[in-house]
Amino acid sequence: MLRAFAVAALFLGTSVVTRAQPAATLTAEALLSDRLGLSSAEVARFAAGEVISRSVPETADNEIAAVGALRGAGNVKRLVAWLRDIESFMRAAGTQNVGAIKAPATAADFARLNLDDVDFADLASCRPGRCVVRMPAAYLQRFQKEVNFKAPDARAQAAALTRTLVAEYVAAYQKGGDAAVGALHDPSAPDQSANQFRDMLRRSTKAWDLAFPFVSYLETYPAAAPARIDSRFYWTRDAAIRKPTLTLHHVVLEELQGGRVLLADKQFYASRDLDAALMIALAIPTSDYKRFDLIVAVKARAGAISGVTGRVLRGRIENEMTEGLRTYLEWVRDSMKL
Repeated sequence: MLRAFAVAALFLGTSVVTRAQPAATLTAEALLSDRLGLSSAEVARFAAGEVISRSVPETADNEIAAVGALRGAGNVKRLVAWLRDIESFMRAAGTQNVGAIKAPATAADFARLNLDDVDFADLASCRPGRCVVRMPAAYLQRFQKEVNFKAPDARAQAAALTRTLVAEYVAAYQKGGDAAVGALHDPSAPDQSANQFRDMLRRSTKAWDLAFPFVSYLETYPAAAPARIDSRFYWTRDAAIRKPTLTLHHVVLEELQGGRVLLADKQFYASRDLDAALMIALAIPTSDYKRFDLIVAVKARAGAISGVTGRVLRGRIENEMTEGLRTYLEWVRDSMKL
């Protein structure tokens, strides 16, 4: 599941505080102990070079969250350069069905999107709000109008239209952010589809406290970009909650003073299950750039894990998230040594 969000990345907690970026000066130990609440024993293990990963309290009953940290060898500038080639980074991390997306997006960006296991026939009878695949009602109407599901090449027609519509969706986000894609889902209530992400982000008060301009940009994109912000976009079609799920991601990097880097991976669409997901991270290099600290947090929301009925599934996914985060950080540590 973590691979759906796999980008190196910080500190999501639980009233928005608008202050300067202490992320530019805070030490990793202070961040882990004072802000994230890790025990002195956990901080000592981190300082000794052990990868730390554990779940943290959620801020809603449909949410899971985890934090992790590593101290490793290597030049953080190399990590940043790797992240700018996001497709190569994701493939190296183990995600096979992935692709970079240009700005503006085009259908060609999704040429390698593997749709072989999709049962497009379901779309012939789907109704808005009652379809296994989450999509704007207008997109569903286009499938039912433009695809001849009785034709021998119905699958090819549906696959081609999928790539076209996904590209239109990404291009809308790139031009107008969450409000633009919200309008695709419901023109009369364009904020509705973004509410889960907005609520999740606004409850993450430690992130706002530590990096207000950066976190604010995740919500207001493409407006009010801080200086030295760099964006990348990519898609994956990996298994999320054990079912193949198309996810669309916005990667944001900001270089801070002293060579520090803020990183974020915002999921702005999932074809099923995941209502919102976010990774944020802080990379802190030593003055000689021979070593670095990386503090990571990930949050995800899904209706399937809410309430009493979702407790078992929540626990299972929470374990997968923390173990996946640990595996991922170990991979970053080992890769940066090479």
